Amino acid sequence: GQREMQVFISGEAVGGCVDGGIIRVEVAWGDGSGDEVALDGGQAQTFKFSHRYGEPGDYGVVIRAFDTRDSVAASRRSVGVEAAALANLRARIVAAPEAAGCGQALGDDVQIEVDNLGEAAAGQFAVGLYLSDNPEGLPRTLLQGGREFVDGLAAGASTLVPMTGSNQLPGGLREGVTDYWLVAVADDTATIEENDKGDNIGTWRIRITCIN
Repeated sequence: GQREMQVFISGEAVGGCVDGGIIRVEVAWGDGSGDEVALDGGQAQTFKFSHRYGEPGDYGVVIRAFDTRDSVAASRRSVGVEAAALANLRARIVAAPEAAGCGQALGDDVQIEVDNLGEAAAGQFAVGLYLSDNPEGLPRTLLQGGREFVDGLAAGASTLVPMTGSNQLPGGLREGVTDYWLVAVADDTATIEENDKGDNIGTWRIRITCIN
């Protein structure tokens, strides 16, 4: 989902007369939520608030200061919140065996490419190679030696991920010849903040023969 966007507000509330100190400041964020801070009744009081918006847009923020004489002063501001630029990783299996046996190590016969389709660079992330009996890729099981790491990927860039592990298929799968799917998952440890986590996978059909 979209990254939550944070806004900071700070200011000073000053009493309107000598015996009208500030005891409370409230803020309504314009999205149905609000915050308040209790103050000590001094004539001039500083305050700070922060808030995270879940969606971009224009919000009307209202700040109210209350004094010891039960008087209220209000200030209204319009806050424009924009969605932050984020990475968007997508994995593709560009080469792999079409058939294999139970427990077979695929090694570097599997080649995975990762694209960053987002507007921001991604830092270091993991790429996992899984096996699933569902073409949608869920549920899935990580292959032995099936995780590699990419140091980072610029926005709009692609990289071929070196598969240095054994990438060993599980033993004890369904007896006979069965279609499974290799599933490559970019950022499978969920360390990168992205626009969309739902498109991080690529699949490849593989026919596995098991004789138990």
